[in-house]
Amino acid sequence: MDIAKFFSSESKKRDHSSGSSSKDDSKKVKSNLTSSDASNEDIFEEGLDSSSCRDILFNCLKNLEEKVNGIYEQGRQNNESQIKGDKRLDELCKCVEFISGKFDEFEKDRKEKNECIKSLKEQVLSMERKIEQQSKSIELQEQYSRRNCVLVHGIKETKDEDTDKIVIDIISKDLDIIVDEKDLDRINRIGRMASNPGKPRPIIVKFSRYDM
Repeated sequence: MDIAKFFSSESKKRDHSSGSSSKDDSKKVKSNLTSSDASNEDIFEEGLDSSSCRDILFNCLKNLEEKVNGIYEQGRQNNESQIKGDKRLDELCKCVEFISGKFDEFEKDRKEKNECIKSLKEQVLSMERKIEQQSKSIELQEQYSRRNCVLVHGIKETKDEDTDKIVIDIISKDLDIIVDEKDLDRINRIGRMASNPGKPRPIIVKFSRYDM
């Protein structure tokens, strides 16, 4: 309810009353003031008429209404600020929950990748051990396959040479060992022909039998 309008309507009613009651009205208004309005009591005098008292009381009520409205507006603003703060806090909580969820996903993915890397490392180590074993086995096999071979160095190299005849002549004449072509499996020079003719390539001689 608007206090000013209410009091204005009440004042019109009082205008119809007799002027002889002005002093009594002034005393009643003065006696009905609360302790908080005691500071305004000095404005009332015994000689004021009811109209003056009404105007004074109207102004007091109007000031009180303005103060109440100010307090209400301040409360409303504070309430709006609190609502905005609560909304902002709710958004912040949702953001934190989202980041926390992403972090959990990242941590889970990291653990899975670490397990995968660990498994791959174990597989690589196992394969390295197998390769090492196979390399040793191949080396042994190669060594065994070369047990029938003899490598001959220092034999002059010529174009269109017959390495079989050269080796048989060396074995027969220089080593005084009788050897037949059927005792020899393969005879040839190894490597690329050297640019320096004074350094001939070695000849590898593979015998058909180990005892030979």
